Amino acid sequence: MDTLRPSHPEPEVDLRPAPSVQAVDLPWWLRITVPFEVVIASVVVSAMLLLTVLLVYQVSTSARQAIIAASDDNAQHISQLISERVHRIVDPADATIRLLAFDPIASAQNLPARLRRLPVLARLLEQNPLLSAVFIGYPDGQFLLVRPLRDAAVRTRMDAPREAAFVVQAMSRERGVAGVVGRWNYYDAQLRLIDSAVRPEYRYDPRPRPWYAEAAEKNTQVLTAPYVFFTTQEVGVTLSQPSEDGRAVIGMDVALTDLGREIGGLRLMPRTEIAVVDPDQKVLAYPDMSRVLVSEAAGQGSLRLRALADLGVPSLQAMQEQGLKQGRRTGSQQVVRSGWPRCCPSNPCVGGGCASSWRYRPGSCWRRSTTTCSARYGCRWRSSG
Repeated sequence: MDTLRPSHPEPEVDLRPAPSVQAVDLPWWLRITVPFEVVIASVVVSAMLLLTVLLVYQVSTSARQAIIAASDDNAQHISQLISERVHRIVDPADATIRLLAFDPIASAQNLPARLRRLPVLARLLEQNPLLSAVFIGYPDGQFLLVRPLRDAAVRTRMDAPREAAFVVQAMSRERGVAGVVGRWNYYDAQLRLIDSAVRPEYRYDPRPRPWYAEAAEKNTQVLTAPYVFFTTQEVGVTLSQPSEDGRAVIGMDVALTDLGREIGGLRLMPRTEIAVVDPDQKVLAYPDMSRVLVSEAAGQGSLRLRALADLGVPSLQAMQEQGLKQGRRTGSQQVVRSGWPRCCPSNPCVGGGCASSWRYRPGSCWRRSTTTCSARYGCRWRSSG
């Protein structure tokens, strides 16, 4: 027996430090240790990301403003170009009718005397293809109209021979007949008479017509609002003026067909839509002129101008729904959808504002106003201030 060995073994002593009560109780995310270098790197990266976002926002804002400015400049340019096109269409007729005011046809007393001036009228129609007809009304109800037969549709409507180039429609006094008689004469390109016939069904008194009554009353040149010519089915205006001696009123039908064709070439962007409308939102010109005219009723041959909302162009329809403002002289209205700006020029007279009048001579505007609008597909109006 070893008397030196203790009878009971001594317990082993754990030399590890006892865990802190507070550390054990801390949540796990507070017990995570992040190196100082990682913290610095994270702050730098976050600052760079924030700076990048600010730069992108600044660039996008500047780009948007640049697009708006460019669109506005383009819109003003289109407005000025349309004004030039209108001058080119109307100014020749304006100069021509002023010269005709001194022509002897105004004082001619009968149809034979008037027909002696036919070469002058025919040459005027040949030189200006936008003139649809030239006519003269007299205080006693007599009337003379010269119309060129430029296409088969008009020739068919006028029941003209195939070789006819002009038709003269007259209401005149003839020997042995009481009152005025309707007569149609057909002429070839050399003004040789092809056929002449009395038309009892043709009755036309110029005196109550607006182009005659207003010009005679005011003793000045008158420009009617655009409308659809019954014979040629064209959109146009009538320009009338009293003769120098006041014994007749001379008028001209000026077709605006070429205006629709020319504004189609003014599209500065592929999806740009341009239309010329009157104060009642009736479309006067559009690149596809076949969409401008619509039949009055089924089975009738008369046509009317289509409303802007019925044109089938969503952006232009949205403009009308929001309302086209008239009378502004400067600036433009913007059309915005999904953040993309569009601009609408509306004053062909001065190239600004939304809706005003076209000028037909320096320093003055037409009596009737028109509106020119340009927009892109899928737009809606908002005020640009």
